[in-house]
Amino acid sequence: MEKQSIQYDGLQLQPWLNQIGQSQTDLDYFEICSEYVAKYQDGHSIFLLPSTFYATLGFTTDLYSGKVLIDSIDSTILDPTNFPFQVGDEIVSVDGKTAAYWITYFSQFRGIGNPATALRQAASAIPNRDQSAAPRAHEIADTATVVVKSSSGTTTTYTVPWLKGGTPYIQAQSTPDPTVGQPTSRQPLAGRAAAGKPWMQFVRKLDNYRLPVKSDIVGFGLAKPVYALPDGFKVHTGLQDFDAVFSGIFAAGNLNIGLLRIPTMDGTEFEVQAEISFLSSRTDALIVDVSRNPGGYGCTAEAIAQELIPSSFHSLQQQFRVTWSDILTLQLALSDAVVYGTQDDIDAINQLLSVYQDAFAHKQRLTAGIPLCGSTSDLIPAMDPKTGKVIAYSKPILLLTDEFSASAAGLLAAILQDNQRVLVYGARTAGAGGSVDSFSAGIYSETGVNLTRSLAIRNQTIATLDYPTALSSKESVFARTKPPTI
Repeated sequence: MEKQSIQYDGLQLQPWLNQIGQSQTDLDYFEICSEYVAKYQDGHSIFLLPSTFYATLGFTTDLYSGKVLIDSIDSTILDPTNFPFQVGDEIVSVDGKTAAYWITYFSQFRGIGNPATALRQAASAIPNRDQSAAPRAHEIADTATVVVKSSSGTTTTYTVPWLKGGTPYIQAQSTPDPTVGQPTSRQPLAGRAAAGKPWMQFVRKLDNYRLPVKSDIVGFGLAKPVYALPDGFKVHTGLQDFDAVFSGIFAAGNLNIGLLRIPTMDGTEFEVQAEISFLSSRTDALIVDVSRNPGGYGCTAEAIAQELIPSSFHSLQQQFRVTWSDILTLQLALSDAVVYGTQDDIDAINQLLSVYQDAFAHKQRLTAGIPLCGSTSDLIPAMDPKTGKVIAYSKPILLLTDEFSASAAGLLAAILQDNQRVLVYGARTAGAGGSVDSFSAGIYSETGVNLTRSLAIRNQTIATLDYPTALSSKESVFARTKPPTI
C-alpha cells in the first residue's frame, strides 16, 4: 500500500542495513529502527523502546499559524512569579536549537498519514520528552534554556527545570534507579474497556482502532472542549472529572443548537445514547465534535453512527492481514464457543474463520472486505426496544474534526460522510484508518513495535490530490442482508 500511496518500499532494506552497520551504540540502532517504521507514515505504526522515561518542562506547545506557541501551563510545576510567560507566547528555541530544528528532529520518529498531524505531534514533544518513542529523549540536563517571545514582541530567556519520571534506557551503564516524581501532566485517557465473551475476543482484536501512544496535545482524549463556548451556553454534562462526554445547548437566532463532544471511542456509545435522547427534543440541529479524539473501538464508532443516522445505512468494512497464529486463535475460539457459546457465536466464528483460511491458503496479503463488527455492514438506526420506533437523531448535524481525529474517530467521520449524513467542518483527520496490534521487535533488543493489522474500506470511492483513490467496497464477503425498511 505504501509503495502505491507514498512511493516507499519498506522491503528495500540495504540502505537501512548500511546505516545499522555504521551505528556505534544501541541508541544509534534504535533511532534507525524508529525512523524506518516512521517512513510508513502510518499513525498506528511506531517503534517503541523498553523505557518508561518521561520529562516535562511544565507546559505544552502546539503549532498555530506556523509558530510553536505555549497553549497550557501547569502552575503546580512552574511558579508564575519565576516563570511569567503566558499562554500564546512563542517558543523561539530550547537549549540553543530553534523550534523548527526540534520539529524536524522529532518528526523523523513519528510517521502519520496527515503531514499536519505529524508536525503538531513533533511540536508538542519540544517541552515533553518520551523516550519510548524518541530514543534520546533522556539526554537532557536538569534544566533547559528556553527562549520565549511574548505577544508584545519581547524576547526573554528562562532556565526551566525538567521534571523527570520513569526509568530511562541508558547505553552501557547499570540500570538506574527509577526517577521520583512522575510528571503530573500525563493524564490517562478517559474511557473503559469493552466487555465481551472470552471466546469472542477476536472481535476486540479486529476493532482496536486507537492511536498507539498518548499525545501531549491539549485536550487530547478529554471531554471538555479546548475552545471557548458561545455566550449563554448551558452545559448538560461534562464538567465532572469522570464524565465520558460533554454536551449542552446554546441559542443561535431563533434556533437551539446542541453540542455533543465525544473525546474517545472507548465504549462511549452508552453516554452518547443518553445525550442524544436528551438533545433530540430540545434542539433544532447538532454539532458533534470528534476533534482531538484518539479513537478506540470500531464497534463504538458503528454504535454511535446508529445514534446519528435515522435510516438504514451501509457501514465501513475492513481487510485484515492474516497469519497462521490468527487462524489457530479462531479455531480455539470456535472450540470454546461450541462448549460455552450460542449458535450465533459459532456461526460468526465459522464465517470469519472461512475468510481467514481462504486468504491464508491463497497467499493473499489481506482478506476480502469483512464487517467492522458483527456479521454484516448493513445496519439499522437506533430504535426504542419497547416501541420499535427510531430514536436516532434526525435533524441536521455538523461534524467537527481536526488533525487529531484519529482511528475510530476517523471511522465515525467516514461512515457519516459516506452516508451523506453530516456536513464535515474543520481539518482533515489524522489518517489512521486501520486497527493496531503490538509485537516484539526482537528478543534481545527487548523493543516493541505497533503495526497496523487491517485497513478500513470506505463505502464511497474517495479521491484526493495527495493520495491515490481510496479502497472502497459496496459488497461484503459475508452474506449481505437488506436491512429492515425503517
